[in-house]
Amino acid sequence: AIALGEKRLIRRIANAYSKEASKKLARIPLPTVVAIAKLLGLTAEISRNPPKLPIGIRSGRVLYRVKPISIPVKQYLKIASKRLAKDPKYMLSNQIVSDGKVFLDKEVFIRLLEEAIFEKIVELPGKIEFDVEKVRLFIDKYREVLEEYEWFKGGTTSIESEVTGYIPAALPPCMELLINKLHAGENLSHHERFAVAAFLSNIGLDPDAILEFFKKAPDFNEKIARYQIEHIAGLRGSRKKYLPYSCDTMKSLRMCPVTEPCGRGKNPLAIYRYNVYLLKKRKKEGGSP
Repeated sequence: AIALGEKRLIRRIANAYSKEASKKLARIPLPTVVAIAKLLGLTAEISRNPPKLPIGIRSGRVLYRVKPISIPVKQYLKIASKRLAKDPKYMLSNQIVSDGKVFLDKEVFIRLLEEAIFEKIVELPGKIEFDVEKVRLFIDKYREVLEEYEWFKGGTTSIESEVTGYIPAALPPCMELLINKLHAGENLSHHERFAVAAFLSNIGLDPDAILEFFKKAPDFNEKIARYQIEHIAGLRGSRKKYLPYSCDTMKSLRMCPVTEPCGRGKNPLAIYRYNVYLLKKRKKEGGSP
């Protein structure tokens, strides 16, 4: 990626590594997480008397969310003002701030570390020197792979670019099954409805178009359905646009009709995008879909 000069590819790699690191950080003790944060240049501390927020009442007892970790406001803003800037969860106004420090729970702190790791990896290429000629063969082979997926023709790869439009032939088996159920007038579970609505929203369909898929449902209520669809599409409430369930989740919820992987990707949306890519490639080559 460095030799190719592909900053987008470097960011993709950084994103993958940082997310994997985040999963591992979630499984280790808090003091170790704080120690790792210090290696990343963050002045993190565990408070002896951490602030806590009341979040509910159970059996007559008040439940609290403890915020045991603190970092300087400047460091928090440096990280949160980039990719997390549009997420209300990480806005400074939604945090506990005292004496120039932001107090966080472990979940939010780890998300910040994920961003810090991402930035560290993105910065690495500028610090690495090597002889391009010594890896020329590898670079040429890698470039061929990227060109096959038309990486150099746009802002993103064909496989992972935004796909707009509903193409039945490209549907992954799970979505084909659920959508066929809707067409047949069968009643879908809450999880099934969410999966379909999130999928259709992410391939570019607007709420009106998505509503058409649900109109044959036995308990269809346009007002309720529209509200739920718009919420999933990020047009209401927190304005967060939801992604479809991952393939693993679809399997665990018994919404996946196949036992073997059905394409390149770990969620129905990625598989759909890849199927669209294959259809377009075959059409371009003059073959049948």
